[in-house]
Amino acid sequence: MEVFSFLADGIFLALQPVNLALILIGVTVGLFIGAMPGLGSVNGVAILLPITFLVPPASAIIFLAAIYYGAMYGGAISSVTSVRYGNVIASRGSFVPLFMDWIKNDREIKLT
Repeated sequence: MEVFSFLADGIFLALQPVNLALILIGVTVGLFIGAMPGLGSVNGVAILLPITFLVPPASAIIFLAAIYYGAMYGGAISSVTSVRYGNVIASRGSFVPLFMDWIKNDREIKLT
């Protein structure tokens, strides 16, 4: 039963106002770091490591984890916003409507 008391202590520690503020700041900073080309989650943690000397050790780990997860999500922002349609039927990038038009007009479809 000692394990459950340690788990409860960890939850209470994480829900302290200082740690919740560090989570919010860390995720926000991590999002910007992850969205920058050439920087990733590991680089962001390494760059912001000296800031953790100002807070208690548990808060520092929470802050670094928030930066890491924020940067992991921030790195996905550029890939999500630059997605092209692809070959979905009836989309702008699809050949299917073109082939259907050719078949309708009895044109030959040459595939190589």
